[in-house]
Amino acid sequence: MPTAPTGVPTSLSVLQPINNLTWNEVDCSKHNGLITGYTVIISNSSITYSVTSTKRYIILNDLVLDTVYIISVAAVNSAGSGPFSDPIALLLHPSQSSQLPAASVYPSDVSQTYISTSTSNNGVT
Repeated sequence: MPTAPTGVPTSLSVLQPINNLTWNEVDCSKHNGLITGYTVIISNSSITYSVTSTKRYIILNDLVLDTVYIISVAAVNSAGSGPFSDPIALLLHPSQSSQLPAASVYPSDVSQTYISTSTSNNGVT
């Protein structure tokens, strides 16, 4: 009988210009069966979102400026969800120019991610 994955997705990063959150797959020896998807938890001070994906990415839309988001990812197989990755922190700042946003991602205990953008919306998809 399969068991849930024991490994975690690694190397969470945000690709620009579309705020594409990506991650590396779980080490093959820790799959414990076929990985069928991923659960992504995105939270800020007022709400937590749970998003599922069958791919190793999601697009972060409609984030609120000057809000810190904590993001973590877990692999899922037929037996259930594995442990969540180390979280990353994402903080959006208004752009001082009309250039495309830029970002870099670090573990939340080291630094925060800053994405400059010229618009403000609510929510994550």
